[in-house]
Parts: sequence; C-alpha cells; structure tokens
Amino acid sequence: MNASLNFSVQSKPGTLLDMPIKMSGITTDGATAKPTVKNPQTSSRMTQLIIVCCHAIYRCDRHACDPYNESYWLLQPFQKSTAQKPGEHETFILHIQAALNTLQFGFRGEESTVVFSGGATAGSKTALSEARSYGAVMRYLSGEAWAESVAERVLLEERATDSYQNLLFSIIQFRKRTGEYPSDITVITHTFKEERILVFLYSDSSFKSMTVD
Repeated sequence: MNASLNFSVQSKPGTLLDMPIKMSGITTDGATAKPTVKNPQTSSRMTQLIIVCCHAIYRCDRHACDPYNESYWLLQPFQKSTAQKPGEHETFILHIQAALNTLQFGFRGEESTVVFSGGATAGSKTALSEARSYGAVMRYLSGEAWAESVAERVLLEERATDSYQNLLFSIIQFRKRTGEYPSDITVITHTFKEERILVFLYSDSSFKSMTVD
C-alpha cells in the first residue's frame, strides 16, 4: 500500500444514537450490515481516508443534546473542565468538525471517507462505543447535510483501544468498504500522539506528517 499520511490536529439538529440509521455499513442500533459495496462507481472514487482517533463517549438519550454541554460526555477526571481550563470535549468536537469540514469543503473532499475509531471504553456505564458517539456529534454538527451527503461517507470502527489499533483497524474498515487501500491518510488527533503514530509507519517512506495546531 502506497499512501501519504497527514496529521491534522484541531485545538443543530438531531442525534443518531436513538435512530437505526445506517452509517456506511453499520446501523446505529448496533447491528452490523454486510460490508459490501453498494455503488461500485461511487466507492471507486473514495481514495482519501480520514481517521479520527476517539478519546471519550458522548451520550444522549433524547432526540437532540448539545455536545458542547460537558454533562453529556463521559470524561476521565483529567478531561473535565476546571477553573483553569475548559473540558477536553471541546477539543474532541474540533476534531469532529475538522473531519466534517474536509468532507464538505476540503481538497478532494468528495473522494474522502471518515473513519471514527474507538471502542466501548466506559465499562458498565454504557455499551456505546466512542466511534458511534462521535458519529452522533457529526450528525448534530452537519444538520441537513448529514442525510444529503455526509452519512454515506462515514464509517465506524468500534474495537480500537490504542493508537496502533486506530490506524490498523481503520485501514481495514476502509478496505472492506471500498475494496481498495487509501492513497492518502489523514489522522486527526492530539499533537502528542504524532510521534507515536509515526513510529508505526516510519518504515514506509511514502507516509508524510503534517501537524496543524
């Protein structure tokens, strides 16, 4: 697989959590659809993979919950807001918005597929995965565009628990959906994770790094 790697680090209607709407092969009620390509002509144009590494779970049991409200997030103590800093959920929303902007307005955005990568990490609190909850936030942010052009280009990778799995499982998910490997990969995550991810990919000189703070 030859691909270039970019790092993009980014410092209101509805939610899909309670609706069985299919998101590119995975339904929001938890069922897994057959990973076949429904429209080969459309899928053959999907060459750009955008991986969003998830870090927490957004949980909403109503039709619409404002993701900027920290109370709807299951955050670790160090991720919560204090008198000195805002909650890290605001950064997570920026990651999601960056992926959405790339889909809608970015160079070769029409050829891009977003993979939200993150497993169910909250134990007994919820079986919801980080990836599925991020998908709900993107739906909230995209509004009417969700059904029109966004949802069909979003995939959920719901097993990863570390950076290596974020990369590996997302590439596999892209391959299952399109039948091809991506020609370019953009990883949206925190700056401190750049070196860690480059260690996994450094042996392939076709991968390149770009950080944006």
